[in-house]
Parts: sequence; C-alpha cells; structure tokens
Amino acid sequence: MVRRWGLGPVFAFEWFRATCRWQMYALRSLFVALLLIALGFVWRSEVASQRSPTMQTLANAGEYFFYALVGTQLALTL
Repeated sequence: MVRRWGLGPVFAFEWFRATCRWQMYALRSLFVALLLIALGFVWRSEVASQRSPTMQTLANAGEYFFYALVGTQLALTL
C-alpha cells in the first residue's frame, strides 16, 4: 500500500486555478500598493523633511518601516 503525503491532486489543481484568476492578481496588487503607500508615508514623515539625515534618523525610519510593514500586514490579514 502506497501512502500519499500532501493534500492531493484535486486540491493542488483547484489552488492553481484560484491563483490564476484576475481577482487574485488585483488583491495582490492592492496589497503591494498599500505596503508602498505605508512606506512612502514613513519616508516622507521621517526622512524627507531633513536636508541631510543622520544615522539615528535613518535607524528610526527603519524601525518605522518595520512597524508600517507589520501593521499593514496584520490589518489586512485580520
């Protein structure tokens, strides 16, 4: 008797078909657009206002980038 691991061929086929629909492409594009908007907002509020940003300013911007990415992902997931 051969034991099969995984979810099976029907599930794999249906999963592939679902990901090829235009709605999934639109949702992925919307997700990426929301992430870019969040990062742009952080960049504009933290770094763009200064003529020559210091290392501390860039470190703070990196921290806020992390918060923006995680916050956006959690909000869209929940």
